[in-house]
Amino acid sequence: MSKSSYILMGLLCLVPVAAFAAIFLFDFPASPVVLFALALACPIAHLLFLGVMRHDEQTASQAGNADVARR
Repeated sequence: MSKSSYILMGLLCLVPVAAFAAIFLFDFPASPVVLFALALACPIAHLLFLGVMRHDEQTASQAGNADVARR
């Protein structure tokens, strides 16, 4: 996995954590729906990220197989 992938994954999970911190530390009013969405944001982003990575690996694998077939 590339360095940019790690950075993207970190950002996708840091945004909801920072939002939770802002809500609870600074007493921002937030509805339960917003809190629930923030709680689900990291796991959903993780699943989406895994799907993208799986797709990238399959594409790279197919490209590697095409290179082998040309030889």
